[in-house]
Amino acid sequence: MMASRTRGVGAVLLWALLIGPCRAQLKAGCKLETLRACGDDYVPYAKTTKLHSSGENFKKSCASHKQQIACTEKFVNECMEGVTKVASLPVVRGFKENVEGICNVASKQHESFAKAVGCINSVGTELNSCWTTFRESVRRAVLKARTNEVIFYTCCSFQELTSCAKKPLTPCESSGGQRIALDWMDGVFRESLSLLCGDYEKGSQACKALPKLPDLSANDRKIENLIELLAEVAVAVGHKN
Repeated sequence: MMASRTRGVGAVLLWALLIGPCRAQLKAGCKLETLRACGDDYVPYAKTTKLHSSGENFKKSCASHKQQIACTEKFVNECMEGVTKVASLPVVRGFKENVEGICNVASKQHESFAKAVGCINSVGTELNSCWTTFRESVRRAVLKARTNEVIFYTCCSFQELTSCAKKPLTPCESSGGQRIALDWMDGVFRESLSLLCGDYEKGSQACKALPKLPDLSANDRKIENLIELLAEVAVAVGHKN
């Protein structure tokens, strides 16, 4: 499962922040346009409202997601460095493991997914909306917050993401769908954020005390790729430390 592969992200990220300068950047000759071109449709429900579990569409989705992840992993390995790479690579590999498990029709992971996906799809619009809100909240933090507070806004936004998804997934609890969908989110962020968030949890006084950020405008920089967004947060954490 994705969560098992990202178990040590937090410790590794903290180590990277302590050993020296963390001015994360791309290596010479690398461009973010290459990462963006890879795509990130492999993030469940982030850019769609329905997942397939069988048939030709399922095969096409698996092939596309595997290609996107391979492209992204290659970019992270060859172009990223410092804390940006430390934060991004385990997440990409977590998605890779998740996709490989679901796409292997003989695996227990696929069996569980196939049983639950119908219910999860029934609330796919709500899950997609949760992801959209999360992405925009973190983008606003990256672009509008003080550098030393970007991680705190991100922590609070993550808590809002899981809370947003949990409620509509309640009817899917008996089929295992709620656990599966929340694991997709937790596996991406929770381990890496747990050592950095401290008191910044959903509904906490720390989150409530954060100043309201200015709204994003049409002229603000777009950050639509999840790994690029994560890298931007990592850069802020590096500067903060």
